Amino acid sequence: DLDLDLINPDGRPLRLSVNQDVPGVYQCTYQPHDTGRHVLKAKYGGTELPIGPIAMDAAPTGHAELCAIKEGVRSKVAVGQECVINVDTQDAGKGQVTCRIYKKPGAAPKTEKALLSVEEEEIDVEVVENADGTISVLYNPTQAGDYVVELKFGGNFVPNGSFDQKILPAEEFDEHEIEQETSMQYESAQEAQYD
Repeated sequence: DLDLDLINPDGRPLRLSVNQDVPGVYQCTYQPHDTGRHVLKAKYGGTELPIGPIAMDAAPTGHAELCAIKEGVRSKVAVGQECVINVDTQDAGKGQVTCRIYKKPGAAPKTEKALLSVEEEEIDVEVVENADGTISVLYNPTQAGDYVVELKFGGNFVPNGSFDQKILPAEEFDEHEIEQETSMQYESAQEAQYD
C-alpha cells in the first residue's frame, strides 16, 4: 500500500486525497494553507521510495489584506454547534480562502512522532462560495478542547484571521442561546449563497 505524508512549513501534517485511477498509478491532491516549502514523504509497503522526500514550494496569491471577516469570530463555542465564519473577498483578487482549526499545541517539543494525525487534531471545515462574493466557512466541532482558528486567503492571513477558540461541552452552554445563534448564522450564510 502507498503511504503519503505531506508536512507544511511549520512541521504540521496536511490533509491529502489519494486516488488510484488505474492499477499502480496514484493521484495525490492537496490544497496548501501556508506559503513556503512543503515536504512530501512517500512509502510503499512500508519502504521509503528511492526518490526520497519531495520538496514543493507554495507561493502566495491575491491580496489577503483586503479581505474582511464579516461575522463568526467567537472565543467560545459548544461541541455540536454548527458554526459559520463569513469572509468578504471581493476586493482581494485571485485566490482561495482556506481554514484550519486545530488543537492548540502543548508545551512538549514538536517531533514527527509526537504529532497527532490530521484526523485527531483538526476539525473538518467546508468552504462555500456565496453568490454575493463572500465566502462561508462552516464547521461543527465534535470534541472539547482548546483550538486555534486560522483563516487565510491565497496563503496569507486575512486581517484578524488567527484566533484561539475554546470548545466546551454543550451542557456548559445555554441550549436556547446556541440554537438561536446557530439559526441566525446559517440563515445568513444560506441567504448570501442563494440570493
